[in-house]
Amino acid sequence: MPGMTGLEVIETLVARRRLIPIVMLTAHGDVESAVRAMKLGALDFLQKPFAPDVFVEVVRRAIDGARERHARGLAERERNALLDRLSARERELLPLLLDGASSKEIARLLALSPRTVDVHRASILGKAGAATMRELTARLRAPAPPERIPAPSATAAPDGDERQPPSR
Repeated sequence: MPGMTGLEVIETLVARRRLIPIVMLTAHGDVESAVRAMKLGALDFLQKPFAPDVFVEVVRRAIDGARERHARGLAERERNALLDRLSARERELLPLLLDGASSKEIARLLALSPRTVDVHRASILGKAGAATMRELTARLRAPAPPERIPAPSATAAPDGDERQPPSR
């Protein structure tokens, strides 16, 4: 951004709540700037000149972290969307069901009939689009797997040889 230092760019991104991986690259770095950048949330601070393999590794870490944050965000939105679709009673039963309590146990605890608990369980599964409580539990308790992004057109072998990926 014209007229701004790298640290000012980071401060602007943070102020705007742009939660993206930030790698600070500079030709004139000092310890104070590096510490400030890291406190503001920079993933890394590289001073020029730097080795290309170091830069590639930092970018890979940034991508991996962004994927994980994205997956957690998707999982959280899915959980919230499900909770919004549930009735108050279904929201009350959900944690008990996720903990593996039986219909009889839940019925006793909430002064309901086991059949009523079964009806609510079926409704929750239907609203969640899950076939079983095990499936629903796995979906609600674990973050979504990271998305796969296409591999670059050429990949480097460990010995440094450039190899083309197989064509499809």
